[in-house]
Amino acid sequence: MKTKHIAIITLLSALITSTPCSAEKSNPITTMIYGNMIRARDWTSNFFKSCWNIGILATLYARFGKYDFKKISGLDENALDTYDVDQLKDAQRRAEKMVLYTSPSPSAQNELNKISLKIQGKIHQKEHDAHVAAEEAKRMEEFHMTYDEAKVEAEIEEMIKTNKKNKK
Repeated sequence: MKTKHIAIITLLSALITSTPCSAEKSNPITTMIYGNMIRARDWTSNFFKSCWNIGILATLYARFGKYDFKKISGLDENALDTYDVDQLKDAQRRAEKMVLYTSPSPSAQNELNKISLKIQGKIHQKEHDAHVAAEEAKRMEEFHMTYDEAKVEAEIEEMIKTNKKNKK
């Protein structure tokens, strides 16, 4: 593998230095090589950042235009209700990072935004449900309407005994 890299570097160096007046910016060959090297460096950098932040498999799927919900978010699309808010927020961050590192094509952005919005909707739903439950608990506490199952069962049994005595 090292020999291959050395050969590629040598070939590129020879190509760059063999062009006439390689330091001159107006030379179209040098400008093309320089532009391609910058583009290749940026693409490689974005690809590695994407692999690092999102995962190799999800990045490869996205590069080939396959936006699989499970590969990108790490969650099962049909079982989103079973995940807690923290897991959903982690998946949301992964989808948002994928938006940053994917190609700027409208179809790619559209697919990733659909995934992100679906997860975000579940996060809002779970947070709303938690807020409603907290409000209900607060209301129950304010009116001293706490539910004690053992106490209720004892009261029911006492009522049954009282009814039996009254019937006799």
